[in-house]
Amino acid sequence: AEKHLREAFSTDHALLMGQFNLRAMIGDDRLQFLVTDLRELAEKDQASSTPVFLLAYIAYNTGNEPKALGYLDLAQKRSSRKDDFYKIVREAWASTDTDGNPADHKNK
Repeated sequence: AEKHLREAFSTDHALLMGQFNLRAMIGDDRLQFLVTDLRELAEKDQASSTPVFLLAYIAYNTGNEPKALGYLDLAQKRSSRKDDFYKIVREAWASTDTDGNPADHKNK
C-alpha cells in the first residue's frame, strides 16, 4: 500500500488534497484492526517508515490531521530515502482542512 500511495502522490500532487472517509469505506472494526497491526509493526521495526506512513494516511483520512502530521514527522525520521516525499505530503496535508479546502478557508 505504501508503494502505491507513494507512486500516486508523487505522480499527481493533486491526489494529496483528497481526503477519504475510511470509516465508511472499510468500517470501524477493520480500521481498528489495521491500526493495531500497523502500530505493532512500527514498534517491532523501529527503523521502518512504512507502517508509520500508513498510520499517517489512516489518521489523515479519519479526520485526525494533527496525529497524521506527527506520524509523517516520525516517518521522515525513520526514512532512509533521500527524497522530499514526506515533506511534500506534510505540506499538502497541513495546508488543507477536513473538507480538502485550503487551510486559510477556515478563517473566512
